[in-house]
Order: sequence, then structure tokens, then C-alpha cells
Amino acid sequence: EKEEEESRLDKCSIATKENGGGKAVRFTDTVIITATGGKVSPKVEEEEEEESQNVGNAQTAVSVDDGTSKDGKESGEKSNNNDNEDSLLGKMFHVKRREDDDAKKALIPTTIEYESDATPGTDATPRTTTASSSSLLRRPCVYMLAIFSLLLVVGLPQILSRLFQNKNNKNTNNRPSSMPTSSKSLTPTMNEDDVLRIRSFLQFYYLTQEEFSPSSPQERAVDWIIHQDSVSQFPTTGNGVKTLLQRWILAVFAFTTQHEHWHACGAPPQSSSSSPPDPLLLNINKKTACHVDVWDLSTDESISNTYYYWLSHDHECTWYGVTCDENGSVMRLELPENNLNGTIPGELIHLTSLRILHLQHNLLSGTLPTHIAHLYPLIELQLLDNMFSGTIPEELYDLTTLQKLSLGWNDFSGTLSTRIGEMTNLQMLFLFDNKFDGTIPSEIGKLSFLSFLYTHSNAFTGTIPNEISNLSMLRQWKHFENINTGTLPNDIGNLTNLEILWLSECRFSGPLPPSFYNLTRLQQFHAWSNRDLFQEPFSTGFNGTISSEIGNMKELTSFVVNHNWFQGELPWEFGDLIELSKFVCFLSQVIIIVLREKCLSLTVFFWVLYKMLMQLVLPLQQSFFYPHTNVQ
Repeated sequence: EKEEEESRLDKCSIATKENGGGKAVRFTDTVIITATGGKVSPKVEEEEEEESQNVGNAQTAVSVDDGTSKDGKESGEKSNNNDNEDSLLGKMFHVKRREDDDAKKALIPTTIEYESDATPGTDATPRTTTASSSSLLRRPCVYMLAIFSLLLVVGLPQILSRLFQNKNNKNTNNRPSSMPTSSKSLTPTMNEDDVLRIRSFLQFYYLTQEEFSPSSPQERAVDWIIHQDSVSQFPTTGNGVKTLLQRWILAVFAFTTQHEHWHACGAPPQSSSSSPPDPLLLNINKKTACHVDVWDLSTDESISNTYYYWLSHDHECTWYGVTCDENGSVMRLELPENNLNGTIPGELIHLTSLRILHLQHNLLSGTLPTHIAHLYPLIELQLLDNMFSGTIPEELYDLTTLQKLSLGWNDFSGTLSTRIGEMTNLQMLFLFDNKFDGTIPSEIGKLSFLSFLYTHSNAFTGTIPNEISNLSMLRQWKHFENINTGTLPNDIGNLTNLEILWLSECRFSGPLPPSFYNLTRLQQFHAWSNRDLFQEPFSTGFNGTISSEIGNMKELTSFVVNHNWFQGELPWEFGDLIELSKFVCFLSQVIIIVLREKCLSLTVFFWVLYKMLMQLVLPLQQSFFYPHTNVQ
């Protein structure tokens, strides 16, 4: 096909030369000879005429230069009739178009003009000429060019505006960009659109209207994210959303608990200055590292551990007291004895992987936030030795996953809800040194995994429910300094794993139940000062005799029952308690008849003897040194 086309072009070129100069114009499938003067070679005319006759219905009508339209056959006839004429100006001749071409290819999108003096077979460079307006509109590239031009005109002002805005942000904001701890590379600074989107995103997690105040810890945390934190940026992935939200929540916690006053790792050195942090310093880990001495109970030695300051440019999982899982989600928050002030922010509920929260021995105050009940994965909540007040919110009992709940040494008040029985996974329950009152609910007997129950130093009243005997896993129960009355539960002997039982300074009365002597693993039994005859409710304390079955309690090391009303003789089997090192029963009516060699250890013997002698010697000393004092 290419060779045939070149042959036709050669012919056209020869024809134009013979005509004394002219133009050979090639259309897509048609070669047209435009004569400008002279005569056309008869040989060429015959060939063109013969080709034109073979075209038939496949010939293409072409408009001549003077505006007329003729078909191929008529053009051939006119060329034969005008052989003897001197000029063929404006005439066009058609050549054969292949019959197997598609009809669509007959369209003429472009024309190529050839120089009249070009020689056949040479590489004459063609010039592209413009086709008619109707053919131009059919070209796809023209459509694409028009659409592109339209988009460029519409979008160019916005692009220039965005570039100008970014330039201004870079000139006015000197914050260092984010620096991942792994690569130490800096990320681009936020622009104003990112700032607005971050603020709107984080404000979605506010819990109250007061948190929108500019001075609130929540707003301060947002400002820190935007203006000081070099790690946070507007998230483009799900992991980025988690990181941004997690850093903001920890920042809220830091501002709420006054991190600048913490004992350890509260505020990085850079944050104490009003000037922006030096990006060069941010790449030096030792500048943001802090050292904390931790006492290792296994080795009984102090170990110095290295952590990183809160609100530093390091990853939040490396901050002191923060432990993350393999996915980078916070699972432990442990800041004991660190001088934390303020309250617990409710935003902690958004830490959906948090399992352990240890904030004991601090100065936290306020009420226990009800939102904390939404920390469903939480298994340990230790708020021991703070200044919390108010009642235990009912929502707290929804944390059925809790295994350790420590609320001791606070100022909580109110009663213990019957819903305590729903927390069936509890292993440790510390409620001591508060102002709880009312009775201990019988539903506490449903806590079948409970091992440590500290309810001392409160104002619990009423009798101890017998259901407490169902706590077969209970190892320690400290319930001294309360106002409970009545006797011990009859089935208390079912607590076969019990090792420590402290019931001192209450109002218990009556004899020890027979099942009490089934506590063969009991090591300490303290029940002193249950007798109170001067204030209500009056009580005479424990009374009755000490059974000979006490000899079964081989592991007993301390038996303190002074200021009660025990009577009778100390049984001989008492001498089988070879581990006993402390026995106190003075101011009772127990008479020790026999002290055998194996009855008491030598230490206990002299201790008891000392107490007995002091009761006799003190009055004598007072009468000798103060003879004018009446001593009965």
C-alpha cells in the first residue's frame, strides 16, 4: 500500500512539472492534481482517467477550488474533452481508492501539500495544511485540546492561589516537621486547611460543651497537636487516624493532670521555652530521654530504666508509663507515685485497647468519671491513695472484665451496690479507708474468683452475709475498723484457702463458729477490741471458749483476740501450734492452766509473761513515785 501511494505521488509530481508548475495535493485516500497552467501529459491523463473509471461507486466527490462539486467520472470526461486546451486551472483529477477500505476512512481530515519542484523518490519534507472547518470539528484531538484549555482556564486561578497560600505558610510557620523515631525524617508543615480539618476531627471526640473553652485541657491538647507536635499531621490512612487520636488523648491526660509538675518525665526540656524547638535537637534522643529508678521486687534492687518525656517528639509508645501492643495501640498506662494532680479525663474511653490503668499514690481528685465504664477491655483499675470523692457510679459495675479494682485510701462514700455481683471476674477488691456505709450485699458471694478482699476502715454496718462463705478462692480478708455487729457466718469454714482474717475493732459478738477451726491454712487471726460498752452499738465482743480443735490450725502464726470476752481454759492442743509466734488474749477471762515445753515458743512465753507482769507493776510504780495519787 505504501509503494502504490508513493507511485501515485511520483506521477503527480511528474504531471505538475510537465504542466509548468503546479501543486500535487494528497488526501487520505485520493490524490488530486491541481493544474496551474500548461498542458497535462496525455499519458498521465489516460492513466488517471482509467483509474477514475475503475472507481465506480467507490469514487469520492471532491469540491474544486471554485466551489463546485463533481464526481470522479465527470472529472475524467472533462479532462478528455479539454486535452487541447491551454489551461487546466482549478481542475481536479481523481485516482483510484481501494475498494476494501472502510467507508469511514474516506473522510478527509487533513491534506499534505508537496512542493512542485520536488523530485520523485526524494525525502521532501511535507507541510501540514489546515483542512476545512467541518473536518476539523471531527478530529478527536481537537476536542481534547478544547477540553484541556477549558480546564486550564478554570483551574489556573485556584492552583496559583494554593501555591501562594503554601508559600505564606512556610514563611510564617517555623515549626519543625514531623520526625518519626525510625527514620528521623521531617514531614511537611501543616497548611491552614489541614489545621481546620484536624481541629474539626478532634473536636468530634469532645464529651462536654465546656471542653470547647480555649483554656480547657482538650483545646490545649489540640493546640499542641497543631503548633508544637512535629509528629502529628492530617491522617490519610486508618493508621494515621489512630495515631493522631491517640496522641491527642494522651496530651489531654497530660494537661488535665498538670504534667509539668510530675515527679518523672512530665515535660520535655524543649517545652519549657516559649521559642520553637530546635529541629536539630529533636534528632538527639538523649535530649528527650528521662531516667526512672524502679524497685525490682524479684531482686530487691533498684533498676534505672530509660523512658521518654511526655509531649516530646518521640513516639507516644515510648513515653514514660505508656505501653503499646504490637499494633501500636496503648494497652497499659502506669504512672504511680508521680504527683499527678487534677481529674481523670473522660477521653480515655477512646483508648479502645487500654487494659491496665494504674494511677495509685497520686493527688487525683474529683469523682470517678462515668465514662470510664466504657473501657470494656479494662482488666485492672488501680486508683489507690488519691483524693477521689463521691459514690461509685453505677456504670462502673458494667466493667465485667475487671479483675483488679483498687479504690482504697480515698474519700468515696455511699453504699456498695448489689450489682457488685455482676463483676464475676474480680480477683482483687480494695475498698479500704473510705467512707462506705450500709451493709455488705449478699451478692458479693457471686465473686467466685475473688482472692483479696480489703474492706477495712469504713462504716459498714449490719451482719456479715453468710454468702461470703462461697468465696472459696479467698486468701485474705481484712475487715477491721467497721461497725458490723452479730456473729461470724456459720459456714465461714468453707473458706479453706483463707490465710489472713482481720476482724478487729468492730462490734462482733458471740462465740467462734465450729466451722472456724476448719480454716487449716489460716496464718493470722486478728479480732481484738470487739468489745465496746461505751457507745452504740454496744457489744461484749467475742465470747465463749476456745475449742480444742484449734490444734488443727497448724499454720497459725498470729492469734490476737484481746479486748473480747473469751472464757475458760486454754486447751492442751494449743501447744501443737509450733508455728505460733504471737498470741494475745489479755483482758479476757481465759486462764492459762498449763504451759508445756511445746505449748508456746520462748518468745511468746516471755511476751505473755511481760504483759501479765506489766499489769501488776504499773500500779506499783505509780504508788511508789506518786504516793499522793489514788490508785485502785
